[in-house]
Order: sequence, then structure tokens, then C-alpha cells
Amino acid sequence: MTTFVLVRGVLLILGCGAVLAFLLHTRMFVWNRVMGLGVFAGLVLYSGVGTFAPNTPSFYAVEFLVFLAVFSIAFKLFLAGFAGLAARTRRVLPASLRSIDSGGVWTFIIWSYIALHFVPLLYPELRLHQLISPPTPNLTQVFDSRWAVNAPDTLLRLADYGVMLLTPFFYIALYRYRNGLWRVLAIFAALLYLQYVNESYVGRGHVLVMLCIVALASWVYRPKLRLRLALAAVVLLPVFLIMSYIYGQVRIGGIVVNRPGFTGDSFA
Repeated sequence: MTTFVLVRGVLLILGCGAVLAFLLHTRMFVWNRVMGLGVFAGLVLYSGVGTFAPNTPSFYAVEFLVFLAVFSIAFKLFLAGFAGLAARTRRVLPASLRSIDSGGVWTFIIWSYIALHFVPLLYPELRLHQLISPPTPNLTQVFDSRWAVNAPDTLLRLADYGVMLLTPFFYIALYRYRNGLWRVLAIFAALLYLQYVNESYVGRGHVLVMLCIVALASWVYRPKLRLRLALAAVVLLPVFLIMSYIYGQVRIGGIVVNRPGFTGDSFA
């Protein structure tokens, strides 16, 4: 059994490597390469790690490799089909982005986006005190509330729609803070905290996406920090995985007992 799992792991690594080589083989714009590599890494980390587990059926590993191959083919076809549009966008985009620095409407979008996250704490029940005394994480309660059959509240629905509509413009507006990334980090931290207070839950993927945005922006606009960012990623990745596991147990009301790398009997 151990030999079979080892062989399957080696084949999976070789298969992922082959798909990655195919994905990055042709010449492409640097940001296209970064995007393709980022999505590929996210798929492997988020969906592919489970294929190495001993109890995972072998057919899942085959399906996952086929999925990666289909994604790579679709990605390259999309780049080829929209090459003309991409070239025109690269010519127009710099001037458009420069307008963000002086446009007051972009500041309004940022503050409106943040303000909409306060609505669930103000209505239908005033819960601002939870900003000082936040609730304990409870994923079970979150799922129960999602499946509960309740009449939709008009004001809360409008706030949700407002957040969805403003989301792409919000991230565009953050471009004005590219030279002060600490502001972006503070805004992301505030949004994550507001989401946690409101729902008693924050998705690990959501946290990771925001960290990746800050890291990528730092990589682009702080070339002197690239070596430090690479070292920090290598050092902090195991820490992130461990803390992610702990949080995953705590948020469902579980405990962490006698696991390698953990010394406590409970984190609940």
C-alpha cells in the first residue's frame, strides 16, 4: 500500500510538472504568465493536495490531471483568441490607471465599499459592540443560517448587491495606494475583521487571496523587496498551513489533540 501511494505521488508530481511545462511553454506577456501560474498553483494547493492522501481513490488523481490539462489548453486558447484585445488594452490602460490617482470618485468607491460592510452590524440589530468583543468562530452556525428558510430582508439584500457591484471597482480603486501598500493592508484587515464579526467566520481562501494581492503588488512596485518576499513566502508557508489547520478545527467547534507540531490539548 505504501509503495502504491508513493508511486502515485511521483506520477502526480510528474503529471503536474508536464501540464505546467505545457502551460508556460509558449511566449506570453509577463502578467499572463503570472496569472496562469497563479491559477495553476491555486488549483494544485486547493484541490490537488488531497490526491496524495492514501485513502483517496486513484481515479480522482486521473480526473484532477485531466482537469489541469483542460484548464491549460483553455487558458492558451483564450490568450490566442483575445491577443488583439490584450494589445489594445496594454496601450490604453496606463493612461486610464493614471486617472485613478486624481479622481475623487475612486476614493468614494473605497469608502462606500467599506461602509456597506457595516450595514449588517447596524440592521436589523445593533451589534457594533461586537467590534470590541467579537464572537467565537462557529462554522456550524454559519452553515445553519445559510440553509435556514427565512424571508429575505430588503435592506440587507441591497447592501449585498452593492458590495457585489462595487467589488471590481473597489480593487481598481486600490491602485491609487500602490505606493503606500500599508494602506491596502489596513483596508484588507478591516474588511476581514468586519466579515468575521458579522458572520463569525472568515474563509481561509479569502485571507490567502488578500495576502497574495498585497504580496504581488509589493513584488511589482518594490523590486528591492523581492528577495525578502521570496524568503518570507518559503518560511511562512508552513506556518500558514499549520494555522490554517488549527483554524479549520476551531471554526467547527473541534479540538486539536496530539498532532505532530502541536503541543496543546485543545485550541477550542
